[in-house]
Amino acid sequence: MNEHIANLAKGTALEGQIEVVFDASAAAEWSDAFRSGKTQIGFGYGFRGNLFNPFDIIGAFVNPDDDLNYHMYWDTSAIDLTLTLPEGNYEGAGQTHTMSAQNWFYCLNGLAESEGQEYTYDWGAGKADVEARIIILSALEELALQTSRTIMLITDAGGSFLGAKFSYFNDEYNVFMGFGGLRYIVVNYTDAEWTEYVESQNGDLSAEYKKSE
Repeated sequence: MNEHIANLAKGTALEGQIEVVFDASAAAEWSDAFRSGKTQIGFGYGFRGNLFNPFDIIGAFVNPDDDLNYHMYWDTSAIDLTLTLPEGNYEGAGQTHTMSAQNWFYCLNGLAESEGQEYTYDWGAGKADVEARIIILSALEELALQTSRTIMLITDAGGSFLGAKFSYFNDEYNVFMGFGGLRYIVVNYTDAEWTEYVESQNGDLSAEYKKSE
C-alpha cells in the first residue's frame, strides 16, 4: 500500500507525507479510534444504508452528530447551502433558504426544533411535498459526493449460479426479498427426474439455458 500511495501522491502536496502502519489494537473500539484520528484506515467493516429511508441515512454523511458518521473533521454545521423550494402547501414553500447542511438535514427529518437548530422548519414525511424533500435530499447527497472525506479502498459483492434444475421464486427483483433466495427457490425436477431429463437431451442442455423464462 505504501508503494502505491507514494506513486499516487507524486507531484502533489501529499508527496512524502503519507505512511501506512498496520495497527489493529483498537479492535472492537475501532469507531472511537477512527473518530479520534488514532486510526484512519479500516478494512472489513462498514454499514448498510437505511434502504427504506434515504432521508435519514444521508445523516451518516452530512450530520456530525449521527452515530454512523465517522467524518469528525468535516463540520457540516459550518457549511451553508442555498436552495429554492418549489411552491406548495407547506412552511417556506416557494422561498429561497440558506442554512447549514446539518440544519437542512434536521429540517428534512422534522428534528430541527428538538435539536436546537437556528431554523426550525419541519419538512419531515407528510409535512412537506415529496418534490421539496427530494430536492433537499439531492443537494445533501451532492454535497457528500463532492466533498467526501472518505476514500473507499475495498468493496465486496456476492454472486450465485442458478441452474436449469432450479428457478427463482420471482424473476423480478423485490426490494424486500430479492429474488426469493434459497428459502423460496423453486425446484423444477427431483434428482431422478433431472437425471432422466438430462439423458433425454443426450447431455446437451444448451436449449434449456437459452430459455427466457
